[in-house]
Amino acid sequence: MENRKSWIFFIALSICLLLIIAINVSIQDVNAEVLKNGAEWKVNGNGHIDKLTFSYNTNGGVSGTMYGDRIIGFWDNPSQKIIFMRLDNPSDPSSFQTYTGYLFIDIRPNLNPQGTANLCYQSLAGSFLTPAGGGGSSSRNEFGWFAETQILCD
Repeated sequence: MENRKSWIFFIALSICLLLIIAINVSIQDVNAEVLKNGAEWKVNGNGHIDKLTFSYNTNGGVSGTMYGDRIIGFWDNPSQKIIFMRLDNPSDPSSFQTYTGYLFIDIRPNLNPQGTANLCYQSLAGSFLTPAGGGGSSSRNEFGWFAETQILCD
């Protein structure tokens, strides 16, 4: 019975996220440096390291890939918050994972390879929820994640 409640909760959460994405029609001032189309981030989700890429639209909608899977979600510029779903197996909603993260700039400057400007790290960090089909269990279904990429320091 507990697994059934978790499953129903996850489906409801997924539907709510998709509805929010669908009705999010207010144009947001997307921070182009954060979600630069095609930018590659190094992601670590609960110890699993790979690449994360984003593209975005003027409504704040986000799409891309992570661990080779499609992601969809949105970027909230005022709060510097991202929320997206990783669609591991699009035909199986129990494999979806829901990620939430916040942006911050790490001021660890280091010289770029050309020696012309300082680079800083830009990071997203947060947690993700996953049902049993996506690696979770009734005793643990929330995990940590972070991603980072380098940008020019101001």
